[in-house]
Amino acid sequence: MIVALEDAVGRHWRNKSYGSPRNNLFTQSAREYFTEPNRDFALVCQYAGFDHEYIRMKAKEFFNERKKDEKNMHRM
Repeated sequence: MIVALEDAVGRHWRNKSYGSPRNNLFTQSAREYFTEPNRDFALVCQYAGFDHEYIRMKAKEFFNERKKDEKNMHRM
C-alpha cells in the first residue's frame, strides 16, 4: 500500500524521471488506483484492516489539495 501511495505522489525511488510525460501517466494511473472504485484496492484495504471508502476519500482530498498547491506554484 505504501509503494502504491509513493507511486501516486510521484516519489517512488524507481521513478528517476519525475517530470517526463511517461512518468506523469504512471503517476496518474497510480492515483486512479486510489480514487477510482476497484475490487483490488478494496481487497488490499480489507487485508490491511482499513476501510477502503475512507482511504479513497482521504486520498481524493490529498490529491485535490496537492493539485491546488501545484497550480499556485506555477502562478508564481
